[in-house]
Amino acid sequence: MGPLYLAVYPQWCFTTDFCHHVSGRIIQGWEPDFFDVDIRGTSSQFIHCLITLKGINMSFFGTFIYGMSDRTDRLTLWEDLVTLSGTIQCPWVIMGDFHSIMTMEDRIGNPIIFSEIQPVRDCMASCELVEIKIEDDFPTAEATFLPGYTFDHCPMSNWDKMAQGCNMFKVVQKLKWIKADLKALNKARFSSVEATSIHQEFLQAQNNLHGDPTNSELATVKKLVGEKYKEAHANYLSFLNQTAKIQWLELGDENSKLFHMSIRHRKKQNKINPIHNEAGEWIQSTEGVLEDFTQFYSSLFCETMADMSHVNTIIVDQGPRITEARKGLLNCSFQEEDIKGVLNSILINKAPWLDGFNSMFFKAAWPVIKGEVCLDIIEFFLTGKILKEINVTYISLIPKVTVPAYVGDFRQ
Repeated sequence: MGPLYLAVYPQWCFTTDFCHHVSGRIIQGWEPDFFDVDIRGTSSQFIHCLITLKGINMSFFGTFIYGMSDRTDRLTLWEDLVTLSGTIQCPWVIMGDFHSIMTMEDRIGNPIIFSEIQPVRDCMASCELVEIKIEDDFPTAEATFLPGYTFDHCPMSNWDKMAQGCNMFKVVQKLKWIKADLKALNKARFSSVEATSIHQEFLQAQNNLHGDPTNSELATVKKLVGEKYKEAHANYLSFLNQTAKIQWLELGDENSKLFHMSIRHRKKQNKINPIHNEAGEWIQSTEGVLEDFTQFYSSLFCETMADMSHVNTIIVDQGPRITEARKGLLNCSFQEEDIKGVLNSILINKAPWLDGFNSMFFKAAWPVIKGEVCLDIIEFFLTGKILKEINVTYISLIPKVTVPAYVGDFRQ
């Protein structure tokens, strides 16, 4: 951290909470010609200090907060603030990102339950603190909001966590961390993808407006609810599109009956019914079918052919060879532009990799992940080594006949 910040603010002093968190969540800087800062305490969620303004000899306590994104992890922050309040003998200012709100009106969008805001309200009351509205008391103050991926409540924040190992392992490990966060986000935001409740709310808003067309308040409510329903409905159509795996009519209606029929048909098509084994016996149990397929492909891919002849190099030497210029093209190094070009050529609706990440994820997250992903790919071409976690694939069984009865009736 030193060289970077000293290059930007060469005369400033800095402190962090690196000793409490591996990534160092808070960085505090000050101009020593104007302030004396005495650090009184630190944790993974705050830096507490006594600040003295030089020249006028006025002091106050300042606590700079960066609360954890998880509600349970923030409980220690509230406890620590209450403890600190007992040591304060002069004015006290607390500022930062609490990852929590004080009132129901502080959030627009997702619904709020009182249990979300109760811990911070209790803490503020115990500490005898008063919330200051920046726009009212400090009209000239400014705030800079960074892009969303720089905050730890964004799933991509786990990409900045430290991972040990080769570049390829680091990428795989970070994708695992992000996947867990994305699952939690999906469960919290898209668990009710059908959006039936918001649909009923939208219909009710429409009916209310039809009954009183000149009512501006009802028109505003209908507009807001309509926007929520539009977003929820788009998520639902996207879900159906992925499930059905067929082209969606972009500018048509939702075609619910057609696409639900397509989904049911696909489920039936993906089911493998009882089959005959190599001995001609009828296998009906799920375990028996699984074992028969496993034996078939184990013998196909895992057994070594003892009588396989070696490559005759004399015959190979008699054939055409690539030129030195072609060799140079094959051995040239890859640049970020080359890798990004290949990524852009992959359609976003193509099947994802085994870990569930498709090309759309990599395209959307490219500004964050490009550095390590490029190092990962370049490392493979330099060393020729690849992790087993990456060098794996599915065997997709596709029926070659209408009613398959043998393992050989499927192609992979």
